[in-house]
Amino acid sequence: MVALVVVIVLWVASLLIVVRVAGRRLAAERRRRRAVVESALATVDGDAVVFDSRRRVIAVSSSLRTDSTPVGVVESLGLEGDPVAAALLEGLVADVLAGNAKRLEFTDDDPSAREMRILEATGTPIGEGDSRWGMLHVVDATERRQRAMRSAQAERMESLGALAGGLAHDFNNLLFVTLGNLQLLATNDLVANDEKLSKFVSRSLGAVERGAEITKSLLAVARSQPLEERDVVLADLLKGILPLVRQALGAGRTVTVDIPDQSVHLMLDAGRLSSCILNLAFNARDAMGPTGTLSIAARRLSADELDPSWNLSGDHLALSLADDGSGMPPEVAARAFEPFFTTKRAGSGTGLGLATVYAFAQQSGGTAHLSTQIGIGTTVTLVLPIHDPANDSQRDVPRRRAGRRVVVADDEQSLAEMVAAWLIDVGVDARFATNPKAALQMVEELRPDLLVSDANFGEEMDGIELAKLATAIDPDLAVVFMTGYSASMRALQELGERTLAKPFSRDDLYAAVTPLLAEGPAGGDR
Repeated sequence: MVALVVVIVLWVASLLIVVRVAGRRLAAERRRRRAVVESALATVDGDAVVFDSRRRVIAVSSSLRTDSTPVGVVESLGLEGDPVAAALLEGLVADVLAGNAKRLEFTDDDPSAREMRILEATGTPIGEGDSRWGMLHVVDATERRQRAMRSAQAERMESLGALAGGLAHDFNNLLFVTLGNLQLLATNDLVANDEKLSKFVSRSLGAVERGAEITKSLLAVARSQPLEERDVVLADLLKGILPLVRQALGAGRTVTVDIPDQSVHLMLDAGRLSSCILNLAFNARDAMGPTGTLSIAARRLSADELDPSWNLSGDHLALSLADDGSGMPPEVAARAFEPFFTTKRAGSGTGLGLATVYAFAQQSGGTAHLSTQIGIGTTVTLVLPIHDPANDSQRDVPRRRAGRRVVVADDEQSLAEMVAAWLIDVGVDARFATNPKAALQMVEELRPDLLVSDANFGEEMDGIELAKLATAIDPDLAVVFMTGYSASMRALQELGERTLAKPFSRDDLYAAVTPLLAEGPAGGDR
């Protein structure tokens, strides 16, 4: 009997020792987990919740700490009012407690928020078995996702712009030949003296010119429209264009202008900027209905106001045009600057209006962005680099050459022949070539005063390379480029005296070449 009691005592003692050791191990494990939790919560960026196997909240990050910590995971994150988000998070908690790390994205559709937030939740298991804990980490991914979307949209617009430029190149050559021949017909005595023929030619010219306007928009989208950049005082430009803006808006609608700095300068193509402003005024008119206000404002941007995704540096100006019209839904606003995208019915728009505004801003060294709310209105902002006239170097003034000899180079024979004919009509000794090799040979043999060259030949040698080789033969040679599309517009403008966008008129050609050649029809020897 005594032996049995001794055995029982020893067994109980052993059991107590085992329980005590297990308790110590459990306490140690809890301390270890607590240390892991505290370490994780101390460094976490965003909101974090740690929960046990019963889904009870054990700890929260400093961003969520209140006087009373909620028991539920969803409640601790303040998302109990969003049933979709709550269901997604409950599923994520279940996965974590099953030992699976998981990540998901969801939207916070809080109606009181100014904009929809995109949240990213990551669930991580802590420990193993029935005593497993879990941590749920939630971060606001809205800005990061918006940057990624802007980047993707920019790439898509680049692709569409390249497509637009390629279309413009081929279409421009056809328009150019058609336009040139129609202009020749219009000056023909037989046509000029026949009222019916003159009307037919006039209507055809009008159609071709409208087609040319579309190709100019395509070139603008591709950022391949030649820009005549000059020093512009913004306040003066807006003062001059204001009557046209009022006319574009129509009766019943008003325009206000707010430019605190009346002396701010920009270096850009004033004509293209004016076209952008009028384009936006027409859009505002369509959005406002019979009444409304278009507000034009300009202000300097500080460095911290420049979005890193814009890749801009230096002093910039925000030129904003805000209407109080109907606004755009998010899915439309996301594609507003996209080439060929339009919400107008078929035949009422090309989808190039806002795309050309965006492309102009980028080609001018800036960017453009849009903000809109349904029922509130839309604001389009052009971010443009500020120009300091004091930093201007002495701009080169076109210098007249001694003679009037010109070589015209274009791979479209009918086009090259027509441009040469236009020059011959005003007493210029013009020859044409249909490939770079023949053009170089003419430059070497004739020693012309001017080379009028296409930018793209569809060969290994393009217009830029031709011009470099030609000026190496004769450094005094002047160069004027013609282009239906070029991905190297800046290089064309730096190398050539002028860059003419096809299709151009005879008057455009004469205006470009006249300052570079000797006066009068008589040529001079060198």
